[in-house]
Amino acid sequence: MQRINFKLSLIISNLLLVVSLILALVLDINKIYSLYWIIIPVVMFILLLLMKKYDKQGLNIDKEKSSSIIRTYNDMTTVATTFYFLIYLMIMFYEMFNESIKHNSYLIICFFILTLLYEFTLITSINNAKKETIKLLNK
Repeated sequence: MQRINFKLSLIISNLLLVVSLILALVLDINKIYSLYWIIIPVVMFILLLLMKKYDKQGLNIDKEKSSSIIRTYNDMTTVATTFYFLIYLMIMFYEMFNESIKHNSYLIICFFILTLLYEFTLITSINNAKKETIKLLNK
């Protein structure tokens, strides 16, 4: 089985997301708007795979201290993922009634910023959990 490099795939998908954002705002073509809204779930999927990868690599050194690290990590990622996915689903639901909502420039920019915040939250929580695990190993 081939090893998937999640960081590289995340970088490539984010570059595609930025390019599609710029093209959607500049060219104002329906197909480019669709490209933007197709790349968003790809980024979501890659981030979920990254979270799954870290969950498998999580270290259980000490039952008390490592469980608090895992719980902090799980709580942070669960809340961030739930809110991000709910907002995405609300946009898709509202789009059923108002087809022009996905072509709104303000919505695209705000959701792009929300995507960046979501990625930042996940990557920060993974790095914090890794740092706390390393501190626990060094003790």
